[in-house]
Amino acid sequence: MTKWMLAFATVLSFAQGCNGGDDDGDVVDTDTHQFSVDGECGYDDRVGLFEISHHEIYSAVSGNVKDSVNPTEVPHPKESNDNCILLEKIYPQCTPACEPGFTCDTDGECIPFPSTLDMGTITVTGLLADLEIDPNSVGDYSDTNVSHPPFEDGSEISLIVPGGDGVDLFILNGYGMEVLETPGDEWLIERDETTLEVTDDLTINWTPSGGEARILVTLNIDQHGNSPITMRCLFDDTGTAVISKDFLQIFNEYPVSGAGNGNIYRITYDSVQTVNGCVELQVYSKVHEDLTAEHQDETEPPP
Repeated sequence: MTKWMLAFATVLSFAQGCNGGDDDGDVVDTDTHQFSVDGECGYDDRVGLFEISHHEIYSAVSGNVKDSVNPTEVPHPKESNDNCILLEKIYPQCTPACEPGFTCDTDGECIPFPSTLDMGTITVTGLLADLEIDPNSVGDYSDTNVSHPPFEDGSEISLIVPGGDGVDLFILNGYGMEVLETPGDEWLIERDETTLEVTDDLTINWTPSGGEARILVTLNIDQHGNSPITMRCLFDDTGTAVISKDFLQIFNEYPVSGAGNGNIYRITYDSVQTVNGCVELQVYSKVHEDLTAEHQDETEPPP
């Protein structure tokens, strides 16, 4: 499994500096904070996610922090190769059903449903215009009244979260980037009518950039299934990437439901460990692509 698929463990010096200072309760000095970008949270440890996002028709800053991991939001790794992984979404079931305010974990036990925490007024620097965002009534942060795109290529972006509900101040970083551009190709997964085998590799094209970001590609052909499968691939920002027909064959053997969905992102990740778990920042420019998958009839997933 490649390192991007693992929990990019928080770099200790950064986490200690951003997560609370010494035993006397000192907090990090934001004026001397050292800029670093430290990768993603682990799949089973993420309690918070902030996004600074550029979409095709709008840009936004959004996110929240919870007090625990929601089991239904944890993707479970299945098959993988050098660049791609298949992730399964599982909805645990408890018998008897959990009472209001509780949710079921993967062991079939009822646990308290995660609560969204009030982290105070967050500040975002390094965008075309700095922002201050207050949480709404349920603790979520959202601002779509931002520049479009919100950042310049190569800009150093910091999201400063003052903390609250037992969580100390922390800072998450990311890089501005060139807006992602693609030729608008249809992504097509074709099968031989006789053998039912996928016939060709899938080539992904985009205009490359020399920045700090990488390219994330996601494919989904099981939008409404009981255990939806998503393909997630991470590539260098070279302008082209290939998903092999062999891996597409594995992907295509899972059930299908709903229309195919494909997305490509130019993205940077940062994360920090808090007392409740890992909080992540994604800065990205995203393009939606048309995905068509010639799929066999409804089938059972591979063992």
